Order: sequence, then structure tokens, then C-alpha cells
Amino acid sequence: MQFKTAFAILASMAASVIAQTNTNTSTIIDLLRTQTGQTDQFATLLSGSPQYQNLITKLSGNGSDANYTVFVPNNAAITKLGAVGQNVDLTNIILYHILNGSHPASSFSSGINIVSTLLNNGSYDFYSNNIALPLVVSKNDTGLQIPYSTNETANVTQADLKAMNGIVHIIDSVLSYPISPSNTIKNLGLNQLYMALNSTNSTGNIDTKKGVTIFAPNDKAFGQFSLANLNASQIQNVIGYHVVDGVYFSPNLTAFTSPMNLTTQQGKNITVKNLNGGIEITDVSGNETAKIVRSDILTNNGVIHIIDVVLIPSENSTIPNNTSTNFTNTNGKGSAANSLHGAEFSFAAFLITVAAAVITIAF
Repeated sequence: MQFKTAFAILASMAASVIAQTNTNTSTIIDLLRTQTGQTDQFATLLSGSPQYQNLITKLSGNGSDANYTVFVPNNAAITKLGAVGQNVDLTNIILYHILNGSHPASSFSSGINIVSTLLNNGSYDFYSNNIALPLVVSKNDTGLQIPYSTNETANVTQADLKAMNGIVHIIDSVLSYPISPSNTIKNLGLNQLYMALNSTNSTGNIDTKKGVTIFAPNDKAFGQFSLANLNASQIQNVIGYHVVDGVYFSPNLTAFTSPMNLTTQQGKNITVKNLNGGIEITDVSGNETAKIVRSDILTNNGVIHIIDVVLIPSENSTIPNNTSTNFTNTNGKGSAANSLHGAEFSFAAFLITVAAAVITIAF
């Protein structure tokens, strides 16, 4: 199942969302200009340079050609931008805040929603089939949130301002569009995986793929294995075994009604199971089962899900666990922390050896 833009499923609107009684006679751009103290700085920003004229025209339509939903940063967020308003790239940042069609708060289902933005510039968007960059919208009892970058979240502070050509949701941050998988992995602090990618000259392979899902083991997962025992061929297999062609967001994975086999770029299958809304991934040998501990981190060519176990392809199934690592210590002290430090040291020594031979891999 390849990525398909997941637009909204109707659900009940959260009671805390502020209802608007706009008469729908204003366009989006006119509405922004009248929201003094809220969104007028965003409107002023657009009006301040000829490079945004196409955007102004788009948001000034009467709705007969197209409707849009705009997540508009409030004045405080715009103020934080400082001099970035002169940045030519700001056009693409703004496009990442705009969705085709009208999406009121009630149209988003509880949990994770994936929606398509207007940003499909080939310099930033490496999804397959000319699919525009997506946006994650999360809905819970407190309202709507938009996770972005690696550890940032924008909150919808006011929803459903209605215009004749669409809807405005006011947010408290300026969103940034997704970046390459390798830089995302680095920014997430997945240090062991990032070192493994660099040591095998693999970053270019995952960064240039069109539409991929990466199940990325966290550092604790790598600490459970004596990676110094891996040879070059094995580390290539292990990395490729965590990359799947096609984009599978968590709503796609939880939609599986029975265990589903996905073929990795290493060539072997992994099995994905939906267990009461939680997602488990089992390797081909059945020896290792990983849980997704953080889902739906967007990249410019797909998505990353962080998992808690390193999956091992069948030919590597005899790789021993790092028995010196004790993760049963729940107080965060003593042997668990010390063993992790030792595992990182041994892995670093291995990477120095591998890096000397600059290995190019093909998933």
C-alpha cells in the first residue's frame, strides 16, 4: 500500500474549539487583514513583497475555482521570524501551511491525520508521483496540534475562521517543511544509526529514494547488540532491512486487519502487526519484535518511525546480543548506563574500521 493523501474523516468537534460566525463574505486574505493582533502581520508580510503576489491572488479568490485551508502563524510567531521575511525560500514555507480544500476542525479524526499541502517544489519534495509534501495534524481532547521539524509542535489556538474561499486555523508557530532522512535522523539524536549510515556511505541512498519508510532503531536498541561483531556486509544488510519502499504512515499500519509482510530494501520481509492500535514489527526469523515508540516523523521523501529493537535479517540471525547491557534496571542508574557507554565505544571503533574502506551500498 503506497502513500495516499489521507484527508479528513468526519468526527465530533472538540467543545473547546472556538466557533466562528463569519458571514463568509470576505476572502482569506481579507479575513487575515482584519484579525488585528492575531494574523494581520502575516497579511502584511505577504503584501510586503512582489514575490508573494501569486499567493495573495490564490488566497483572494472567491471560492468558485478552489477553496483552501490555511494554518496561519499568529503575530507573535511572525515576530520571531525577524529578518527571515527577506528570505526567498519563505514562499515555500508559506505553501507548506496551505491545504487544498476546506478542512474544519471537525473534519480531523482523533489521533494522527495526514494531509497534503501545496508544497510540491521539486527542490524540496522527493515523494513519488509528484505528491506534495504532507503535514501531520494530531487531534486530541485539547484540540489540534501540528508536529513538525524533529521536536517542535504548533498548537491551533483558534480554529475555523471561515472565509468565502476557505478556512483559517491560527497557530502559534511557523512550520518548517521536512528535510532529508539523514539530516532528520541526525537531528533526532539517533546517533548510532547516523554513524552507521555515514560509515557505509549510505546517506545518499536513503536521501535520494522516492518515497520510503524507515523504521529507525533508537540508540538504546543499538546498545542491545555487540555491533563490533558485525562485518561490512552484515551492517549493510541490517541498515537496508529497516528501509521499505513506499510511504506507510501510522494510520496505514494500524489499518492492517491481519499481519502484513513488507519487503525491505535488503530483500527480506518484515511483518507488521496491529495490536489494539499499537504497532509491532517482527523480523523474518521471528527472533526480534520491535515496537514503534514514536511515529510519523516526516522527511522530504517519506516517513520515519522510531523503534526500540534492531531487526536482524535471516543471514545475520546469529549476531549475539550484547549481554553486558542490562536494561532491567529501571532506576536509570548503574549497569544499564555504564553498559550503554561501552556499547557506544565498541561501535565507534567498528565504524572507524569500516569507514577506511568507504563502502557504497545499494539497498
